[in-house]
Amino acid sequence: MSRHANDITHLMQRVERFEDRWGVSLECLSAWVGIQDTVQVSGELRLTTGLQLPQRIFLIFACYDEANRVISVTKEVHLPESFFGFSAFSVVLSTLGCRISKILIYPKPY
Repeated sequence: MSRHANDITHLMQRVERFEDRWGVSLECLSAWVGIQDTVQVSGELRLTTGLQLPQRIFLIFACYDEANRVISVTKEVHLPESFFGFSAFSVVLSTLGCRISKILIYPKPY
């Protein structure tokens, strides 16, 4: 199957050790070049066991240029009181007009 020209999902990198540490898994990930120097990253945060988050979890999204410099970072918080089983997410990162080399996504406790 051929990839759409704006699809840059292949540039995404997960930190699975962090996912294992916090009992979550990042699934159904996609990344697309948007308009006006942006990238949209979407996916699901799933628990590896159970249905309730034991604590608040940040998802950190970092965008890197070809010189391996961080050019944009955003985060999204997932709260135990509003989480059940899994949660879909979608964030927009600025590319500052740079060519993207990777998009790093990882969980971190709040």
